[in-house]
Amino acid sequence: MSSRTVVLVATDFSELAERALHHAVRYARGLESAQLYVLSVAAREMTLLPPELSAAPTESFVTAAMATLEEYLHRELSALPPSITVIPEVRVGEPAELILGLAHETGASLIALGTHGRRGLQRLVYGSVAERVLREAPCAVLVARDAAPTGHR
Repeated sequence: MSSRTVVLVATDFSELAERALHHAVRYARGLESAQLYVLSVAAREMTLLPPELSAAPTESFVTAAMATLEEYLHRELSALPPSITVIPEVRVGEPAELILGLAHETGASLIALGTHGRRGLQRLVYGSVAERVLREAPCAVLVARDAAPTGHR
């Protein structure tokens, strides 16, 4: 019996995250057997929950987020071979921390994610999830980005 390779994809449902998902699927298709974890992270500051609830989101919030993720995966990954098992995950918190945590938990061989290529003040305010994941990942990282970053056309 062969062991399954774990591939972790982080998605924010953007075009770049979708590109990362499809790269990860191509990689997984080349494996004998793979588990494809698809993680959607709702950042606490983006949940629109009052501060006293943001640390412990309501069950209905997480359930709604999972339904959105499952619908997205059904639409994007309708024709996968049986050798690839898709496991949707929804977590609330700081994206880079949760991506890295799930990579450690699952023993991921690859993390795939998109990057918006923020610069200047936007990068200072939002940080760079991709940069932190690249620095701290326990495995290989695939980063999908725009072909021509803003200002470099």
